[in-house]
Amino acid sequence: MKKEKSPILFTKLIEILKIENQDYDKLVNILKTKQKLIVQGDVELLQSTISEEARQTKICKEIEEERIEIVKKLARVYSSKNILMTLKEIINFAAPENSVKLTTLRYKLKRSLNNVTKLNGENSYLLNISLCHVKELINLYLYTRDKTSETYNINGYMNSTEAINNKMLNYQI
Repeated sequence: MKKEKSPILFTKLIEILKIENQDYDKLVNILKTKQKLIVQGDVELLQSTISEEARQTKICKEIEEERIEIVKKLARVYSSKNILMTLKEIINFAAPENSVKLTTLRYKLKRSLNNVTKLNGENSYLLNISLCHVKELINLYLYTRDKTSETYNINGYMNSTEAINNKMLNYQI
């Protein structure tokens, strides 16, 4: 059985990883809510959710810095040469019961970070598509601003005989 040189630091690392996982889970939920609001187009709730996201991101960053400091302290205890040891490397020095806990927490953290990355990418894509759509609507409005009555009749159907085959647009209007 391995004897840890610094069991207090490992216990502290486990506690910090638990908190960090909870904080990232909260961030994932906020990002999922943000995604729903982007799709729904609810700008007011989206603004408050973005503020909440910023607060939660700051909390995650602060706890991450605490974790990094603990890992650096453990690296100093176990290796005088390499202060830049990773969490995966530090786990090798933990007692078996702590090693199992740390490995589980590390994988949960990695999964949460992957979810954050995925959701941020999807949200960015949705926002870009929304912006392109708004730009196209503005261009359409500017192009047809004075010609609306020439393009559409009182019932919302297109006036031109060329548009007769464009029934899908007529049904949507």
